[in-house]
Amino acid sequence: MASLAKRFLDELYDEIGSPEDAATTIISYIQRRHGWDMEILADQREVEEMLFKRFSRYDEEMWEKVLNTDAISDLHHEVYKLSQTYIGYAIDEVLSEEDVDGEEDGNHPEFD
Repeated sequence: MASLAKRFLDELYDEIGSPEDAATTIISYIQRRHGWDMEILADQREVEEMLFKRFSRYDEEMWEKVLNTDAISDLHHEVYKLSQTYIGYAIDEVLSEEDVDGEEDGNHPEFD
């Protein structure tokens, strides 16, 4: 199944032309289809630039190495926890605005 997806996505990238435009199109589709909000947390180019800036080195495998670290795992966990807090804030904001607009009436306590 992965090879089918790879073939299809490679063709889509070729058809669209720009790798960034293709990735944006695919990510936007997945977000709408699954009801997700996705965020790019790390970028291979950033890893390579930081490695070179801090250590004057280049390692073509550094991206894969970085992805398999406890630090990146912790990053994902922290972002998830933070998202749960801010989803609550966003709901409070929407309900507060609806109350001001007169669409709903009620008290919505601060999200903890």
